[in-house]
Parts: sequence; structure tokens; C-alpha cells
Amino acid sequence: MTVDYVRVYAPMILRVCCVNAVTNSGFESGGLANWTGGAGNALLENIHNVPVHDGTNVFKVYGQFSGLDNFSGIYQDIPATAGQAFTASGWAITPSNDRIAGANTAWIEVDFRNASSNITMYRSGMISNSTPAGAWLKLAVTNQFFSGSSTVIGGFTNLVAPANTTFARYRLVFHQPATAGGALLVDDLKLSPAGPAQG
Repeated sequence: MTVDYVRVYAPMILRVCCVNAVTNSGFESGGLANWTGGAGNALLENIHNVPVHDGTNVFKVYGQFSGLDNFSGIYQDIPATAGQAFTASGWAITPSNDRIAGANTAWIEVDFRNASSNITMYRSGMISNSTPAGAWLKLAVTNQFFSGSSTVIGGFTNLVAPANTTFARYRLVFHQPATAGGALLVDDLKLSPAGPAQG
């Protein structure tokens, strides 16, 4: 018997990469359907007025101009259970003609919660007055914080729900500690199961 060649087949690995638990993630429904929050300083904008990452709509948020330390934004609550892993990201821009100023900052956040408290918190990098204006940036949510503090535990690609988790809260946050101006636009937001490889 003569063997001319041996063919080796690599197993095909499929990852759960394209499922998005965030609904109306690109704000294309024509409103803020499925989102909670969004007072007078948070609104839907469109391609005729501001830059968009994809489609025709984006979400715009800015400070409350109350003179007090304030946080603005919107969120969605998504069912989650202990041990479940996710990846999270979104696209953000501070516009050239309305760039974030002063000590204002903005970020994307994923909190794992139960009915009574926030258990674990992850955040993306921050958009601030030193962030280049006029360019869309992909914000990956990778920094884990001690709940209720600004102390970073570490950086993680997969966000794992801890014990007692009943849901994940995907949030867009704009922090205005005084009265400085500027705005943040966000689009194409994503929270995806980081499920196991399947062969």
C-alpha cells in the first residue's frame, strides 16, 4: 500500500459572536424603544444633524447643567444568571463642534445585579476632554471595578456574572461634575453571550 498524502482536517469552531442581547442597539427604531432613562438632556439624533456610525440614528447625551455632580444616560436590563459570560462594546464619538469639556467623562458600563443590589461592575475606557474629537471610537467593556467604588480589579475580555445575578444592566453614562459642556454620541451597542466554542 502506498500513501501519497495525508489530509488533516481542523475542527470547525464556531463562537457565539453575532447574537446581541441589546435591543434597538443602533437606535434605528425611530425612538428610544427598549431603553430606560433619557431625560431632557438625552435624546435620539439623526444623520441630518450629527455624525452616525451606521444607519441613520444615534443616541446623544450631555450634562444636566445643574451645577451639581450629575450622571445622565440610558440603560437596558437583560436577564442573566450566575456563571454566564458576555462581551460588551459600543461605538462613541465626542463631536468636533460639541466636544466633551472640563472634567466631564462618559463611558459604557455593564453591571450584574439582583433584585436588591449591584453585585459586579465593568466599564469601558472613558471619553474625556483629552479624547480626540470627531472620530468614532470602539469602546470595549473590559475593566472590572469593586462595586460602588472607582478601584479597578483588573481587565477581562469576558464579563462573568457572579453568584446571585438575576440580570445585567447595560448603561451609557455621562458624568458632569460641574457645568462644563460637550456631548457624547453612541451607536451600535452590543452585549453578546461569550458562549463556549462549539465543534
